[in-house]
Amino acid sequence: MSKKVEFPVMNVQMISIDSLQANDYNPNKVPHERLKALIKSIEYSGVTMPIVAYQEGGEYIIIDGFHRYKVLRDHFKCKEVPCTIVDLPIEKRISATMLHNTARGEHIVDLEAQLVKKLRMQGKSMIEIAELMQLEGEEALRLNANTTLKDRFKNRDFSKSWE
Repeated sequence: MSKKVEFPVMNVQMISIDSLQANDYNPNKVPHERLKALIKSIEYSGVTMPIVAYQEGGEYIIIDGFHRYKVLRDHFKCKEVPCTIVDLPIEKRISATMLHNTARGEHIVDLEAQLVKKLRMQGKSMIEIAELMQLEGEEALRLNANTTLKDRFKNRDFSKSWE
């Protein structure tokens, strides 16, 4: 039996940034470097995900997207932002905040290294790659080395002396 899925994302509204406020239960903190990556993401792609909020009187409490809100307010100086408004009791709002935070996943180094390799094949310099992927220079070089070393030795025969 399939379970019914709601699609509140289909009802995005532009909400005054001044009527949004942080919730008091979000344990997620983003380091400054990751905020810089979020800024670059918005510069490159625009806002691709609305902020999720709950309306309480004339205010909107952010459930997910606080850092997007913060960057749009402080860096881009937006007066309105796209929001999906949900009507959930407090326990489900808390749960939604936690689940949105934990569902983001983790980066896998080998896959990141493959992205660096793909960009190198497109003719991008390591400086351009570091900028595009919002990596520190050394981090980009390590990811590049991760793929180039494997490529250098992939078709080589090695001694069987350990057998």
